[in-house]
Amino acid sequence: MQFNTARTHNWVMGLVAMIPCIQAYYALAHPLYENATDDVKKTLWYKLWIEPNGNVTPDEAGVTSQISFFTANYDVWKDHYAEAKDIFQKACKGEIGLWKWATDSKQ
Repeated sequence: MQFNTARTHNWVMGLVAMIPCIQAYYALAHPLYENATDDVKKTLWYKLWIEPNGNVTPDEAGVTSQISFFTANYDVWKDHYAEAKDIFQKACKGEIGLWKWATDSKQ
């Protein structure tokens, strides 16, 4: 979704397509990192996903700058709100599909 949007829309819409990833990864990983048990810390999942996405501040994760960018530039992109909303919804569905695949996968 993100790559297709970047190829076919203006660059701001490409950033909109990345919102679910940036916001959700930090929101999910940070509490998992903060509350990880010793057993969880031994897993590959912890080392490859939880720690890199959760052991950061919102600033380091890009959460704060992303929110600040869209807030500061609202007058520039507000006329594209309907398009941004559609892209955001499709990107959310893509992230949900990715998580469903991950949880349904057998190791």
